[in-house]
Amino acid sequence: MVSGLLLLAIIFVVIVLVVVTSSRFSINPFISLLPGGILAAVASGMPLQNIIPAITKGFGEMAGNIGIIIIVGSV
Repeated sequence: MVSGLLLLAIIFVVIVLVVVTSSRFSINPFISLLPGGILAAVASGMPLQNIIPAITKGFGEMAGNIGIIIIVGSV
């Protein structure tokens, strides 16, 4: 796997890609984040069979952490 400045550059490119596709082309941010996450995983050298499980695990953990905040805010 890639580390150091190259990984930082990959993350920067993916962030710019997500922001541009969301703002300039009016694509839903969730739809922009999925290919961005896959692109970052492939570019960093993650094995292909680990990409989708890593994305779903990350999404599940994120949703679990902010779920209560979203529910309380919507009430």
